[in-house]
Amino acid sequence: MTHFITGPRGLAAALLAATVEGGGYGWALAKMLLALLAVCAIAFLALRFALRRLAGTTGARSPAGTMEVVDRCPLEGQSALWLVRVGERYLLLGSGGGTLAKVAELDRRPQRAAASPTPRFVDILRGRAGRRDGPGRGGS
Repeated sequence: MTHFITGPRGLAAALLAATVEGGGYGWALAKMLLALLAVCAIAFLALRFALRRLAGTTGARSPAGTMEVVDRCPLEGQSALWLVRVGERYLLLGSGGGTLAKVAELDRRPQRAAASPTPRFVDILRGRAGRRDGPGRGGS
């Protein structure tokens, strides 16, 4: 049977007829939505697991709240630096090879270094172009 599609109602009727006749578009749409839902669920669980694993135990606190892992800096292999708050003091600990050692003891939390502003690409080009116009190049 040939269907002539004329306007939005004709399209809806054709889709409905195809769905009723052999599964058609409705079944394909349902399968696609189920597959999309499954992929989203798998991605959510994978990201949740990966982020927990990458974050390590940063932010972990003791039940009494007297100790807290403030930051962790992975080095190589199983080695890492840990910044731990104990009461009012901060300890910088080094871990690796199954050992844990105190590297430094701090009275206050270290502050982040101020980030230097990133130069714009145009400024870099202008700076390089200015160096080319030195003595012995072009001009007078």
